[in-house]
Formats: sequence, C-alpha cells, structure tokens
Amino acid sequence: MACSETVCLVLLAVLLLPCVSSGCMFGIPATLGATYPAGDIFLEKGQSLKITCKLDEVDKVTNANKIFFTDGNERVPKRFVNVIDKSTAKLLIPNMTLTNHSVFYCRLQTKDKVVCLNQVVVGLKPQEPQNLTCISKNWQSLTCKWDKVDHYTPTTYTILYTLAARGSRSQLLRCPTDSDKRNNTCTWDFSTSPSYRTGYEFYTITMAGYNALGNVTFPPIRYHHYAHVIPSPPENLRAHNVTTHSVTLKWAVAYPMQIFPPGLITRVEFRHKWIPEGQWITVNTTNLPYNPVNMTLHITNLPYAHTNYTIRVQHKSQKAQDKGYSEPATVNITTKSEKPTASPKVDMGGFENEKPNDASLRNIYLYWERIPECLYNSDDFEYQIEIEEESGALLDIVKADKTSSYIKIKGLLHDAYTFKIYARNNLGVADAPSVIKVPHYKSCKPYCIKGPLAFTKIEYDDGVTELSWNEPDTPGLGELSGLLPIVDYTIFWCENSKDKAFQCTGSMNWIRVPANANWHNVTIPDKNRTYQFAISANSKNQSSGLSWTVCTVAHDKVIEGLTQVGLSKVGSTFLEISWNLQCSHRIGQVLGYNFRYCPIIPAQLRNCKEPSKVQFVPGDANTELGNITGLMPYTAYMYNLTVLSMGGEGVGETEFATTLEAAPEPPRDLKATHVTSSTIHISWFPPARSNGNIKYYEVNFTLGTTKIDGIFTSTGLYDLPSFTNMSIYVRACTIACSNKSNVIMTRTLIGSKLSAEIAAICSM
Repeated sequence: MACSETVCLVLLAVLLLPCVSSGCMFGIPATLGATYPAGDIFLEKGQSLKITCKLDEVDKVTNANKIFFTDGNERVPKRFVNVIDKSTAKLLIPNMTLTNHSVFYCRLQTKDKVVCLNQVVVGLKPQEPQNLTCISKNWQSLTCKWDKVDHYTPTTYTILYTLAARGSRSQLLRCPTDSDKRNNTCTWDFSTSPSYRTGYEFYTITMAGYNALGNVTFPPIRYHHYAHVIPSPPENLRAHNVTTHSVTLKWAVAYPMQIFPPGLITRVEFRHKWIPEGQWITVNTTNLPYNPVNMTLHITNLPYAHTNYTIRVQHKSQKAQDKGYSEPATVNITTKSEKPTASPKVDMGGFENEKPNDASLRNIYLYWERIPECLYNSDDFEYQIEIEEESGALLDIVKADKTSSYIKIKGLLHDAYTFKIYARNNLGVADAPSVIKVPHYKSCKPYCIKGPLAFTKIEYDDGVTELSWNEPDTPGLGELSGLLPIVDYTIFWCENSKDKAFQCTGSMNWIRVPANANWHNVTIPDKNRTYQFAISANSKNQSSGLSWTVCTVAHDKVIEGLTQVGLSKVGSTFLEISWNLQCSHRIGQVLGYNFRYCPIIPAQLRNCKEPSKVQFVPGDANTELGNITGLMPYTAYMYNLTVLSMGGEGVGETEFATTLEAAPEPPRDLKATHVTSSTIHISWFPPARSNGNIKYYEVNFTLGTTKIDGIFTSTGLYDLPSFTNMSIYVRACTIACSNKSNVIMTRTLIGSKLSAEIAAICSM
C-alpha cells in the first residue's frame, strides 16, 4: 500500500536521524535531542504553537545558538525562535491557522542534522454536522445520515433521539450500534435495541461531536417524524377497461402505510412518446376515494388513441412537503385504435394551377396542413381525395402524385371542381372531409378573383422574412365585370431543402392578413433552413389559388448592397438618410430606393404601432442621400432602406431613429372650475400629441400671462379685480409653443366693498 505524503515525509526524516541519542519520540531511533511536548500536537485555530527543543550534548560547536526550525522544508523565521540556554531553544508561533498534519523539525545548523520533529494539526473543536437527514422507510425503520465536518481534526459523532413519553420522563433512544461514530449514519428498526418508535409524530434529535480539541453537544432539533416517512411503492398496480382515451387503474397501499395516522397523498402521472423526454402529465386525484386495500382511479383524459402510455402511481405522507414521494409503481398500456376523428386543415386558397403542355388541360396542386402522427389513431394512415364536378358527379383520379402534405392531380379540364380531402386508416375514414373549391381556369364563370402581383420575399439575418405584394390588376371591379372583391389574403409557407423552383414537401402553414395589407413579416422557426412562401387572394366564397414568390432576394445581397446606412440629418417631420451602394453590378441597373418605415414603441423594437408605409426615392447607383418625409415629431421610427434594381428588390438592415421635438397640439377642453371675487381656478387636458416634453404651459388672461410647470394641468389666477370680465386661453410649450387652446370668457364675482356700494345706491 502506498504511504500518504505526510507519513512518507516522517519516515524520510527518521531515516536521516543519527543513532547516537537517547531518543526523540516513541518509535523513532536515537537522535541528537528531543522536543517537548513530544509526539503529535493538536491546537485549536488561533492558539500559539510552542515547541521546546533540547540538545543531549553541548559544546562550542553544538549548542542552542545553532538550532533552527523548519515547517516541512521551509525555514521558520528567526523571530519565532528564542534561545533559553546553551542546550535549549524554544519555538513560539502565535495565532496558528488551520493546517493539516504539518511536520515541524528542530534542526542543528552545524551538523545539518534533525534533532527531533513533531506533527502539528491546527483545527477546530467539533463543528455541527452538515446535511442531517432522517428518513423513515415505509414507517418500518428510521435512518439518519449526515456529513461530518473535520476541519483537519478527526471528529466522531453520536446521535440519539428523545420522545415525550406518556409518563413523566423522556426516553433516550441512542444509536443501537456504533455506526454513528464509524459511518456517520444510524438506523433504528423493530429488531434493534432500542427499537424504532412509530407512534410519535415528533422527535427531538440530539447530536454530539468528539475530537482531540474537545467535546460538543449541539442544540437539539425538533424533527417532524411523520413528514419524513417515505412509503413503499403501491402494490399490485394493474390496468382495466382500456379504451381509446380512458383506463381504470387499481392498486393497494403497501402495509403498514394502510394505517398511517396522517393518511397519504396519491400522485398519478402518465407520459407518451409525443411529449418531450422526462415530461409527465399529472392526473387530477383530488376526489380519489381512499380505500387502501383497493384503490381505484378512472383516467378519462388520455389524449391519443393507438398510443403506448406509461402510467405511474406514487404515495407520500399527508404531512410531507414537496418531496417525500415513494418510488413509483408503473404500468404500461396501449389505448385502442379508432378511425381518424378529423380530416386535415385546409385553406380556401390552398390550391395551385399548373399549365401542362396541352393548353386545354391543367394540373392542380392541393395543399393541406399535415396531420401529426399522434392523431393517426391506427395503422395504414393516408389521405383520400374525392373530386366532384360542377354537375355533382364524382370523378376518378386517373393520374396523381401524392405526398403527406399535397397532391398533384394531372390532366384536369378548365372546369370548376370541388375537392374533398379525408383522413383514413385501416379502421375507416374521418366523418367529415376538408373541402377546397377550385374555380374555372382563366375565365370568370360566373365570377372569379385574381391573384396578387409581384409577390416578393426579402430575407433578414435575424430570421424575419418580409413578404410584399401588389394588389391584383382589377379594372372595372364588381360583379358586372365578373371580378369579386378581395376580403383578405392567405400567406402560406413550408420548409423545404431548396427554394423554388423545387416543389415544397414540408408541412404547409398559413395565416390570413387583411385586404388592405401589402406586406407581412413572418419569423421562420429556423433561420438556417429554407422556407418557401406563397400567397392567395380571397373573396367571401372563392380564392385565386396560391402563387409562389416571384422574386427572392438572398440575404448575402444585404451585406454587399447598401452599406454605411446612417442618419445624415434629423428633423421633427423628416429623416435624411445617407448610404453607400457597393457591388451594384451584382444587382443590376438601379431604378431607385424604397424606404419602409413605421412608428414603434421604443421598448418594443420591431413592433409597429401601425401598418408600415413605403416611400420611393428615384435614383441610380450614385445616389447616396434620401428623405423620409411626413413623419410625426418626437416619435421613434423603425425604417428599412432597400435598393430596387432590374434584378429585383434588395435587402436592407432595420434601423431606428427618433424625430426631433416640435410645437405641440393645443391643450384641450380648457374650463373654469371655481370662480370667486378675486380668483379663477382653471383646468385643461394635455395636448392630444405633445410632440416632445412639455416644459411649461403659458396661461394668457386679460390682465397678463403666467407660466405653469408642464407636469400640471390646472392652476389658479389670484388677486383679480372683482366683477371683471376675463378672457383666458392656454398654450403648451416644448421647444416652441402650441396654438391657443379654446378661449373661455368668465367674470369674477362681486366683491364685498362693491356689494355695499350697490346696496347703498339701491336704498336711496
């Protein structure tokens, strides 16, 4: 066995000692002298280390003046060593710090020999043990464990608990073995002496510590026994009456927990493969009848048919806190299968016309939202398509390509069709189909709707994709022209390995946007993947069908297009923006620049308070300056500058700016709230738009002007002459003052002096 570092140092020192002395310490051969105290020295932190070293023989060469001490191999400073006489020197080091088995050597300088040595341990008196836990296993045994705290001084602990006896004395139940001293643990059960006492809800636990520096009994701990009883797992758990979405569970409470005084809390959870690993769904057991020998629970909210479930049941004491549950009893079930309960979701615009080589025919794509696998409900799941002609006759599908998210039906005429999409499996077909109606192709019989124009995708680096389009070209809009009004648009997107012109195979998603919109931002789930986008225009009962983006600006043109975009000048109603256009040859001939902008809430960047607007600035590759005009003063804006070329619209980074202050709108609803013979109190509402920080209000009245701090919206006019007409208005001021508020006319009341004069005249 390899020796420890300390023991090896001691053995090495012993081997170096000469065998000519009467001895240093027990077990070490003869040396040149001895140290006192001999052997190991134990000190409490803060005490002084005192070692006296005495030589056996003294002469002119060998004497106490030649003695020095080392701590291991490091020499102790001379100030800590005092010569007592010719043969004796004393080491005194005050205020020792914690150390584990340091070896101090008394050495003789003339002969470079070790006189003697001591192992020194500086520690603490027993410290209270850490992480004490006492757990009762199934109300049949009690085990306490703790972590001892040595602080370099080996410490042993003892434990006992007391309980308030039914008589007048407390009973001390010590650890039945010495495992508390040896292993920092103790167990009481029915076979030990003393035995485990189950009938007491509370114990008092007392621990004591022992080491070379002293003995300490720690403060007693009031221990809630019944809160730390962990039951055994439920027994004989089994499942009955399994249906598509329900199951009945039966089990028994393990003995002797059936008679546990506080009673038990039951937790029932289940999981299936459609939720993340480690996640469990909790069943409501609030009204679970308590019959410990025959527990019965009906679970009726299993979400999926044809699915494997793991169900687990656990108990814990009614007195326990969050923790304290038993190990679970588990049972696995598979819910019964059934036919699909719903067909896939579709949108009225979820179709696409494709022109084949034969001009008299067309191919039609139908798209739907893929039903998740958890709702297949059985094996052999697929989508079934029915085609209904205008006459109501069903048409067989002769040639088609079908996937899990779309079908391409080939060789159809230009007639109108109704497509019914069903979900089916080996047990049957969903009761209700999803329906997509496809109107006549390239003719309005009797009515039709045209699709949007110039549908463009602009990709930003933060995962936001901006989609923009133009309204359909609809001259003579109205039923007489055969064109239906647009009520909204549907924007579609799906994930695919490549962009158009490759058919998208991912699940289709969509969102409706209002008819007055001409752009919409979509945040894609993963900016490192490719997403295809399409759009349809919809009337109340008919759609144009979807069309894919005709222009996609790759995000690498963002960096190589406009650079050094910044504010050149800021006004209260405009932003002057400068930029530099690089690599113009890569984006074709420059036609001009688009500014997209909208007011925002400063703390919520990228959230427009109103629909974005676009201003076009004509220019060429040499244009480096443009204005966004018609802005509101003192307003935070988000703007985006893109270059428009023959090759399409580029991509620009989003920037932010705030316009300068301007004169506010006038204060509102000025009125006099209280009038006396010498005062008039007025109040008003702030301007509808402050256009900046209102510094003060200017109150103008017949006799003068006064200023009021901008935080107030009321004031008083004082020391006014009685019975006098007053004209009053208010202006709000930022860097400039607003126009007048509404003007009010009022008159002070008759004063006491004037009242007396009038009374005297009237009495004559």
